[in-house]
Amino acid sequence: MTSVASLYAWLQRRLRVASNSPQSDAMHLIRHSLSLKCTEDVLSNWDMELQYPQIKLCILNLNRRLSNEPISYITSTREFWSIEFYVNRHTLIPRHETEVIIEAALAIFPDKLAKLAVLDLGTGSGCIILSILSMYTNSTGVGVDLCEKALEVAKKNAQNLGLMNRVILKQSNWFSDVSGKFDIIVSNPPYINADDLIKTGAEVKDFEPTLALTDFADGLTCYRKIAAHLATFLKSGGVGLFEIGFGQMKDVLDIFVAHNLEILDTYKDIHGIDRVISVTKTSSINCSE
Repeated sequence: MTSVASLYAWLQRRLRVASNSPQSDAMHLIRHSLSLKCTEDVLSNWDMELQYPQIKLCILNLNRRLSNEPISYITSTREFWSIEFYVNRHTLIPRHETEVIIEAALAIFPDKLAKLAVLDLGTGSGCIILSILSMYTNSTGVGVDLCEKALEVAKKNAQNLGLMNRVILKQSNWFSDVSGKFDIIVSNPPYINADDLIKTGAEVKDFEPTLALTDFADGLTCYRKIAAHLATFLKSGGVGLFEIGFGQMKDVLDIFVAHNLEILDTYKDIHGIDRVISVTKTSSINCSE
């Protein structure tokens, strides 16, 4: 018979050829295959003898991982901002680097009881807007995406978090079907340029949705579209927070400045890479509230 402990050790050895985090991946595979909620549940069953169907399922999931499928798509979960989100191949896998947007929002709007209106452009799994709404309990939001399947994922996450009464999720091509004005507008747009996409690892280019990764051009198309209309949808004193790719800082800042928007700040991720910019309307822009 095979115990949880011995299966974990075996999985680690197998995963070393395909993963940079074999210990973590082995734990996730066991949790998912045995329907256990957390690591503590795995450890409390450390000496449990496994049945053949359990072992078979774990091996099937291992083979998926060995074929470079991301662990988050295998388990359908990803932690973001200490919240477990449902994900599938219709959405990007939330990255910890994107949490810089949430950190920036907190720095700019420290009052968590504030009644903020939030817009998330290209919401995907909904991880950004739902994380923000989970902190600002009096706030409401709109999350838009061009992909209906992605919106289904965001809706499931909103339901799981009990936030359906405070968020509207709708199909829109950026601002095309958006109305109203917002205190915070956020986006993690497709910013990988077409040439760089070819160079990304198999886990990304072979599994994550291409439309959410690249604009099939220079990686800046979406910023141009956002910048062109941002002032119209920002309230006075409102802020736009946008994730950017490696080496894009100057080009993205130039785009927003060219549209008479004021750069407030820039923010680095945990690796020291420029990751998020914050912008607002300049005093010279006269948009009615």
